[in-house]
Amino acid sequence: MIDMKAANKRSSILTDFALEHVKSNQEKSQLCVVQPTDYTKYVVKDNKGKLWTVDLELRTCTCRKFDLDMLPCAHAIVVCRHTRVPKERLYSDYFTTQWLQTAYAPSIHPVPHPSSCVLPEHGLKQEYVPIVENLEKIALLVLSLVKHIQLANQVHHQLAKNLHSVDNVHAEDAGCLDIIFKHAQTWKQNHETFIL
Repeated sequence: MIDMKAANKRSSILTDFALEHVKSNQEKSQLCVVQPTDYTKYVVKDNKGKLWTVDLELRTCTCRKFDLDMLPCAHAIVVCRHTRVPKERLYSDYFTTQWLQTAYAPSIHPVPHPSSCVLPEHGLKQEYVPIVENLEKIALLVLSLVKHIQLANQVHHQLAKNLHSVDNVHAEDAGCLDIIFKHAQTWKQNHETFIL
C-alpha cells in the first residue's frame, strides 16, 4: 500500500513500477542500432536483426510495447539516446510520482459496515414486490404476443397462397383480414388493463 508521506518524499519522476520497466528497456536498448528516416521517425535494428519503426512525435513503435505500456520501449530509448531527446518526455503522466501524489491527495473515506447502514422504514422487500408482479404480467403478455404472432404468420402464409390464385384473391383476402381484425380486437380487450 502506498503511504501519502512516502509518495511526497519520492525524488524520482517515475513510480517504482515505471522505473523498473524503463531500466529493463534501457539494458535491452544497448544492443540496438538507429537509422533516421525523417524528422520524427527512426528505424531501429535490434540484436536479432529485426527492424522496428519508432515515431517520437506519435509515441509509437511497431513492437507496440511503447503504444500499450505508455512508457518508452527499448527501441524508443535507443532513439532518444541517438537524438539526445530526454526519454522523460516520453513517459506517460500516469506513471509519474506527481500523478501518484495527486491520486492520494484527497481523503478517502472508508465504507461503513452494512450493519450500520440506515434502511428506509418500509424496508427493501416492499419495493421489489411490484417488480415481481409486473414480471409475471410481462411474461403473460409475451406469451399472448407469441400466440398472436404465430396466428399472424399463418394468415400471412394464407394471403401469400391466395395471391397466387388470381380467381380467389378478393374473397379470400377479405376473409383473412376479418380474422386478423377479430384477433386484434380480442387481444386489445384482454390486455387493455395491463399497466407496467
